[in-house]
Amino acid sequence: MTGRDVGMVGLATVWVVWATGAEVVSIRAGVIENHVLDFAVGATYLLAGLIALRRRPSNRLGWLMVTVAFVWYIGNYGNTEVPAAVSMGAAFGGVSLSLVVWLFFAYPSGRLQTRAEQVYVAAFVTWQLVLGVVIALTFDPRATCAACVQGGLALFPSAVTVARMEGIDNVLAVALPFLGGMLFALKHRRASAVERRALLPLWIGGALLVASFAVDAFIGGDPGQGRAEYTLVQLENLARMAVPLCFIWALLRSNLDRGGVGDLIERLSGPIPTGGLRDAMSDVLRDPNLRLWLPVAGGWVDEAGASIPHRELTPGSGISRIDRAGRTLAVIRHDPAIDRRLIDAAGAATAMALDNARLHAELRTRLEEVRASRARIVEATDAERRRIERDLHDGAQQRLLAVSFRLRAAQRQTEAADSVRSDLAEAEDELRGAIEELRNLARGIHPVILTDEGLGPALDSLADRAPMPVRITSTLDGRLPPPIEAAAYFVVAEGLTNAARYAGTPVDVTVDVCGGRCVLRVRDNGPGGADRARGSGLRGLADRVEAVDGWLTIQSPSGAGTTLTAEFPCE
Repeated sequence: MTGRDVGMVGLATVWVVWATGAEVVSIRAGVIENHVLDFAVGATYLLAGLIALRRRPSNRLGWLMVTVAFVWYIGNYGNTEVPAAVSMGAAFGGVSLSLVVWLFFAYPSGRLQTRAEQVYVAAFVTWQLVLGVVIALTFDPRATCAACVQGGLALFPSAVTVARMEGIDNVLAVALPFLGGMLFALKHRRASAVERRALLPLWIGGALLVASFAVDAFIGGDPGQGRAEYTLVQLENLARMAVPLCFIWALLRSNLDRGGVGDLIERLSGPIPTGGLRDAMSDVLRDPNLRLWLPVAGGWVDEAGASIPHRELTPGSGISRIDRAGRTLAVIRHDPAIDRRLIDAAGAATAMALDNARLHAELRTRLEEVRASRARIVEATDAERRRIERDLHDGAQQRLLAVSFRLRAAQRQTEAADSVRSDLAEAEDELRGAIEELRNLARGIHPVILTDEGLGPALDSLADRAPMPVRITSTLDGRLPPPIEAAAYFVVAEGLTNAARYAGTPVDVTVDVCGGRCVLRVRDNGPGGADRARGSGLRGLADRVEAVDGWLTIQSPSGAGTTLTAEFPCE
């Protein structure tokens, strides 16, 4: 047994003697009250306070509840014949009420959260202490009780002062509960879902306490309301027990929640879908808004691999790190009201799953980087194609055309021999052929019509130049993103080239745009047998299609023709 345990046992022993003596004094004085409930109130505060001191020594709730457990019985000792006890009981019997109010607002952290709560509680406690001191010095029990042979302390007996203080107290007995109710409402409004669920019994107890005080302020002192006032006192006693009972319940619930970590381990023993780890921890911690972030090289990501701004990871209330062997496995953003020990238990149970999720997230991040890099390469290639096409069109092709015009002019003007004119005509024919080949080369590198007019006219141009019949069926309306148009165009171009080389049969091209997807098919009735693995052109097409988050399939059974199917996102 540790020194702290010995101290708690001694404290409990002192309280038992103190509380038992208070009840015995009240019974001997003939005070009619529920002594069992009276004893239970103090015992509940003492038990909860000792548990709090044992489990959460840094939380002020423990000492506050132990203090209430002792102060609760001061009023009982006012029934003795000892003058000092009479004065103390009459003066400070209600101080426990201010401490209970303090506890209501400080639960569960032990600290008052807002300036308004601090001012309210300070005013409440200060008034109770000032009232107690004035009553102790001025109240003479013999002025109201003929049988009272003792006059208490009453160093400065004054019935007028007592009456005025009681009048002020009656006004405050209405105003303070009203203000307290408003602060409770604001506290409830600020509370998170987890806090509201945990504090629900406290709200009920607080509402009951405020209501009983308010009613008691109106009927107090009315001789016809003795039974009603007695009932209100018992309701007040029950309401005052809300804080310690809530604290004990919170500890039990925390133990039950930590018991649920075993279910979490079983749940994570199988395959975990993307986002499943966050959902599992959210269920165990009972926080639907929980966020989970994993460390990767260069930053933080969620389970899907999406990058997280560093500003969201700023340490503070509701941000917890889950560590293992000195290494951070994850950071979670959670409701600040969740018990840290429950978070640690959940983190320990999910350590291996968190490490696996981190590896998967890092893999997804790298995969996204590869996809982005491939897309940039394709875009750069297309840009280079457009540049080369433009340079050929505006440079070499224009120079060759100029030479052709000069040859034609020379042919018309020369009076040389027929052999010279024949040579000039042959040179012009060769030059015209070179210009046509250069134009076809430029068009194959990147067609101007695709950039200027879009996919539909570009496909029509391909069909017109094809050596076999091409039928195009399209639901395309308007333009698609340039990378999608380029990929689709080259799929059709490659399909027509292969059909002309190996099939020589008519080709059907269909373009279907629906639901944010573009599905493109190129079908011929040739011998089939096309193989993506062996064809560099088809492999290049697949890379181009996948670079824009699409996919390409090839169906080419032997003797049954070939169908290229490409699907693209086109929102």
